[in-house]
Order: sequence, then structure tokens, then C-alpha cells
Amino acid sequence: MTNEKIKTWNDNFYKWYNINENGYTYVAVGDTYSIKDELKKAGAKFSKELGWTFKEDPIKFKTIKVELNSIAHKGKNGIYHLNPEIEETMKKFHEMFIEPTSSEWVGNVGEKLTTLVILKSSHQFQGTFGLTTVFTFSDENENSIVWMTTKDININVGDACELRGTIKAHNTFRGDKQTLLSRCSCEIIEKVA
Repeated sequence: MTNEKIKTWNDNFYKWYNINENGYTYVAVGDTYSIKDELKKAGAKFSKELGWTFKEDPIKFKTIKVELNSIAHKGKNGIYHLNPEIEETMKKFHEMFIEPTSSEWVGNVGEKLTTLVILKSSHQFQGTFGLTTVFTFSDENENSIVWMTTKDININVGDACELRGTIKAHNTFRGDKQTLLSRCSCEIIEKVA
């Protein structure tokens, strides 16, 4: 590889990962998903390996200063490569800055659960078995209860219902302890106007 090609590659590497001329990037940490639009508007770039990065410390956002040599190395040919364990390293950085919620797990895996809940959010994605909806509910103690289904359920954010299902797993997502249910039924108690 020619010196010109090496220089071009390394210059692009700096651009891809928002590394400044001093060899640093500032990685936004914590729950960046909920503020991704603000980060983008403020000039951050996103990469799947590092997440949202800035060339300079934005002050407004919680960031960590990351040195190029701690995330990448130069190969024998003189071009930069990300370290192989970078995604796991960055995941740990992000988790350190996520504020834990008051949510606790409910019941034990395998048990049946019947509880009154309020729908907090829902989103859909195209899954193996078709369009899948992820419903996130909150019970009276602010515990997060999640149900993923391909059923067409007519429920809106804010609706109260009696949720019945089997506890499939306990999970932690962005600092939030979640109880995952399967084979659910949802009887609406009160609709939001």
C-alpha cells in the first residue's frame, strides 16, 4: 500500500470515528438512544462500534474522553484498525453511566402472573414470525413488564389493563429491570380518551 493510500485511509478513519487532531474523541455515554436526535443536531456522529461521538467536548452531554490508542491500533501496513474487543469495551462504558431505575423484577421465571398495568410504550419491528409489537407496561410499583407479540392488540399508551401471562425471563435493558412475559392476554380496564 502506498504512503498516499495509507494517509487517505487514516484520515478517513479519523473522520469515521470523529477523532480530533490531538487523537481524541468524546463518546456520549448513558442512555443515548432517547436523545439521539439532540446528539445529531449538536454535531455528533454515530458508529455502531463507538456510539455517538464528538470531536470536542460538547459540555451539554455526558461524555468520556477516549484516546485513539485505547480503541485502535496501527497494523503492520501502517493503517489504523479498531481493537477487536471495542464493542464490548464501549458497551461497558455506556452501562457505567446509565441511571438505574426503581423497577424490580416481578415473580419467578415460569410462574403465571396476573397484574394491573398501564401501557407506557409500544414499538414494532419485522420479526421472524411477522410484524412484532413490543409492549412495555408499568405496574403499581413502577416495575417494567414487557410483552412481545405478533397479535393485533388494540391498546394505546396510557390505557390501563389486566395483564395475564407466563414469566419468560428477567432482563435488564438500559438500567431498567424488566419482567418479560409470554402467552399473554390483556383485558382493558380503562381507555385513555
